[in-house]
Amino acid sequence: MLYAILAATSGSFATLLAKYELKSLEYHQYLTFSFLVGFVIMAFLSPWYFFVPKATLWAYGIFCLYIVNAITWNLLYYHGFSKENLAESQSLTLLAPLLTVVLATIFYPDERNYAHVGLAIIALSALLFAHKSHHAIRLHKGSKLIFVGVVFMAFESLLVKQLLISFTPFTLYFLRVGIMGLFLWSYFRPQLTMTTINLRWGLVCELFVVAQFMFLYTSYTQVGIVVTSLVMSIVPMTVYFFATYQLKEHISTRHVYATCIILICVLLINVV
Repeated sequence: MLYAILAATSGSFATLLAKYELKSLEYHQYLTFSFLVGFVIMAFLSPWYFFVPKATLWAYGIFCLYIVNAITWNLLYYHGFSKENLAESQSLTLLAPLLTVVLATIFYPDERNYAHVGLAIIALSALLFAHKSHHAIRLHKGSKLIFVGVVFMAFESLLVKQLLISFTPFTLYFLRVGIMGLFLWSYFRPQLTMTTINLRWGLVCELFVVAQFMFLYTSYTQVGIVVTSLVMSIVPMTVYFFATYQLKEHISTRHVYATCIILICVLLINVV
């Protein structure tokens, strides 16, 4: 579980730094810069950690789906993340580990626990309650993008578990950042100059992101995706409380109650 805790710690810092970077960058500029810098960082380490995967054609098919899914959720999530405050965005991000529990229960018998599913449904209901207004679920545009992005984010965990049979954690993420960085650069052609990016904080942020995913994927291989994902719920909870108590962001009473219910469900999932 150590790797999951390290991933959660790195993820918390990465999220806060990403929000800082998005104050001066458009979301597609941030993503392009992030993946290209991540690729350069990992390229320096590749002589020691990169191994050519011995994968089947089926595994490469899953890898292609993994890349498409990753591009989708990153564009959706960070577009919404750039529009919403930290508290709102992280209350929705808490949904990711809960959806992962449900999906893992459906697709992987070795990860199956129906008590976890019940708690995940309760937490999801609380989240929907927080956004209910006049008998309808109301989400801002940014929140809608985050919500859909989180669904794809949870689905990615299932793909990663399959891919780690054939790929090492380093090789998998190295190929991911390289392909995604090239795609985003080719598609958006962002104009990045020293006046639009903070190179120092951008580099620090991406170091945390690379560390997060290396620890995350390693934890998947050791304790499984359910336990890892639930430990990773520390990330949105930490950022949520930071936004509430340090940045003094306004949140509704419903959001407070819903977040407390989700937190309780996540804690119960870890002991049931």
